[in-house]
Amino acid sequence: MGERRKLVKLLFLSLSLLVAFISIINFYTSTVNVRSFNFSEVKEAFVIKQLKPRFYSLKSSSLIKIDQCQQLTQNKELCNISITVKTTNSNHQKKVIPIIQTWFSQLASQVYFITDREDRTISRLTHNHLIDTKCGSNHYRESLSCKLEEELRHFGRNPSNWYCHFDDDNYLNVNRLFDVLKNYDFRNDWYIGKKSINHKLSAIYKNKVHYFSFATGGAGFCLSKSLFNKISTYIEDFVNISNSIGLPDDCSLGFIIESLIGVNLTEIHDFHSHLEYLGSFNSNNLKNQVSLSYKFETNNFVNISAFKNSDEDPTKFKAIHCNLYSKQSICLN
Repeated sequence: MGERRKLVKLLFLSLSLLVAFISIINFYTSTVNVRSFNFSEVKEAFVIKQLKPRFYSLKSSSLIKIDQCQQLTQNKELCNISITVKTTNSNHQKKVIPIIQTWFSQLASQVYFITDREDRTISRLTHNHLIDTKCGSNHYRESLSCKLEEELRHFGRNPSNWYCHFDDDNYLNVNRLFDVLKNYDFRNDWYIGKKSINHKLSAIYKNKVHYFSFATGGAGFCLSKSLFNKISTYIEDFVNISNSIGLPDDCSLGFIIESLIGVNLTEIHDFHSHLEYLGSFNSNNLKNQVSLSYKFETNNFVNISAFKNSDEDPTKFKAIHCNLYSKQSICLN
């Protein structure tokens, strides 16, 4: 009987020691995890979750830091403009690279590229300002509207006074854009851009016919903070609305703004797309343009000699950039 009691006591003591050892290990592990936990990621993830983005990767994008822009930009007011550039994987080399080499450097912390596939090279060159939306890479309505919806989501994650969209074949004269926007109060509703057609579009939505104008995405457009706050209620359904009225991205946004919100387009003729003849722009009037473009297929370019040679500057972006900013390093080499 005595031997049995000793055995029970020994077994109980062994179990107690085992439990104590496990508790110590668990405490040490949790302490290490707490010390190594990145609370900034939790804060960032919380902000992102509040906006319910369908596609978002912390690896492919980061929140805009105004203080970084303030350090890098001479004109501090430019830090209140958030810019997206819509592109596709097949254009990364031939269209995105010329942008990175030229006007992107003017406002790098505020510019994000919206694409459909990851690209480590472009991500590195833009300091992780490439957002892979997982949208389609084709030029059909749903893929285009999917990307614009993601652009709007990105704007929602990065509060600014102005939100501007451009395409990957646009050269953006950043200083001229600022000169235009400073004439408008971001606290009021402003939809700024340029029409590509002279007549209004029509669309049937919820059994009602609507007539509206839109700013063509190919020339770029800007939304004031006040207007964007009203647009934000439609972001979740943007693709559905686009499919419902049977119109692509920029047309659908124009429909929402003019027909559903009731704000008219303010047309600025200094925005330009490849849909118009670009040969009338030269070294004498480049500085007055907000955006310029090109189209290889129709040989439609700004009337300025390519930088050094056409093989090195097929888009003529370097020539345009060096005409505007002759002292930048790319122009001195």
